[in-house]
Amino acid sequence: MRLIVHSKGARVGEVACDQEAVFIGSDASCGVVLSDAGLPGRHSVVYPEGEDGWVLQPLEPENPLQLNGVEVLDKVQLRNNDQISIHDFVIKAVIDETAPRPARGPAHVSVAQMTRFVQAQLPIGAVLKKSEDALTLFPSHILRMG
Repeated sequence: MRLIVHSKGARVGEVACDQEAVFIGSDASCGVVLSDAGLPGRHSVVYPEGEDGWVLQPLEPENPLQLNGVEVLDKVQLRNNDQISIHDFVIKAVIDETAPRPARGPAHVSVAQMTRFVQAQLPIGAVLKKSEDALTLFPSHILRMG
């Protein structure tokens, strides 16, 4: 997928998206940097979800964005030629459906997944395991689960 950025009708940039999340905002570390002092550092994110889908998710609810003229409040599936409007910028999503997607191994974690993980609050003492790791349960654990 490609994100083509326009400002006031003029094309100002293009970003090729592979398998990782692409942040959109005013911070220099974003994949799509929008030069606007009124925008937060990380305004929104575009990331792959599932086998062939791409998702747009706003990160700052007080800084709205629109997809094809409709305000976006939560994550939404992107389609080919969708237009994302943020302040004076229009970002066109071009999805090449014929291009093969790179294979991901079972342990691959995208930046978007890691961002959501870091934002989640786990209880103290929680243990995280990869989906392919073995899980051992003792009878006392099973009884606690009810």
